Amino acid sequence: MTYQTEGEEIEWGHRFPFGFCRSPDGRLGVQAGNPKQWSAAAFGEIRAVLFWPFLFPNSTFHTSTGKFILMVATGITQAEWQLAKATTTAHVLLLLCRAGIGQRTLPDRPCLLNDSRWQDEWRGIEMMPPDECEAEIESGSHFSPP
Repeated sequence: MTYQTEGEEIEWGHRFPFGFCRSPDGRLGVQAGNPKQWSAAAFGEIRAVLFWPFLFPNSTFHTSTGKFILMVATGITQAEWQLAKATTTAHVLLLLCRAGIGQRTLPDRPCLLNDSRWQDEWRGIEMMPPDECEAEIESGSHFSPP
């Protein structure tokens, strides 16, 4: 996915409204902005994306003219977005990692909070300091099959 803003910098943790939709001919498309203003019917539960550095092997690249960071936009549901607002983006990203979602955006992925296993996992994550969430994400220790 490509998202451009004029004069805006997208940084770690930024999020904005986004989702998938079905066009009248049945093709899957994407929409950004307020879902109430989308031109096609919403598909699935993804309602936003959040940005974070590409995890592995490196997100920062150094060139002769400076450095740049690769960012990944990961789709989240409305309820997951609310969790990020109530805590931090790092908390929700850690939940996604522990659930095996990681940096993938799956158009038909249900909200993790629909599953009691991930509700229980969230209760532990939300109590963690943000820097501990970030450290676990960066360590890769959360990568295990769901």
